[in-house]
Amino acid sequence: MDLFIELALSHICRDPNELVNPQFRIGGDDDESVFLSVNTRRKDICVVVIDTAAEVEALVAKINDYENQWLGKLKETQQLHDYFEDGYHFHIKVFLRQDVAENLRDVLTIHPKDIVQIRSFEEIGYPWEWDESK
Repeated sequence: MDLFIELALSHICRDPNELVNPQFRIGGDDDESVFLSVNTRRKDICVVVIDTAAEVEALVAKINDYENQWLGKLKETQQLHDYFEDGYHFHIKVFLRQDVAENLRDVLTIHPKDIVQIRSFEEIGYPWEWDESK
């Protein structure tokens, strides 16, 4: 596990109601920078994506196609079926470099865009800058 993955997972796990499973492979996907988290208080199921690349075209394509890329596969997973039946909401948490994160939302074409939460490594790496409302 690299430094950026540890940083993102530490940021997510500061909420005791957020459970992260870095070993959960969505639909057999071997991408080691994609994780699953479940927040039992907010009733959220999140795909956590950690990307350090300067170019984000492939990531943008995955996010724009989230229903086929992640959501459909998660709904087919027996372990998560009850969560979706109980009204849990789907979100995508993306952790990126700050220079990339600033422009990512503008190039996304998904609806609704509010299912995507974008955070930069620089923002979460300096805890005195955390905005708890995000």
